[in-house]
Amino acid sequence: AISGLLKELEGNQVSIVDSQAKETILSTANIDERLPSSLSPMPANMAEILNESQFRDLVSYLLAQKRVVEAAR
Repeated sequence: AISGLLKELEGNQVSIVDSQAKETILSTANIDERLPSSLSPMPANMAEILNESQFRDLVSYLLAQKRVVEAAR
């Protein structure tokens, strides 16, 4: 099993990037099943890692991305 973010799906290949930023390219013929994860790729202790200003910047950025996605629908 390979876990990561789908970076690219092109033709008969998929590119997956794991939590260590390692990219794996697989043939779709070798994939038995693809399942979405209910886990966030963001570390659980992100609020503890960032200072207050960085955390606010992150939340602002994420909210802006959500608006972009919603506008594209």
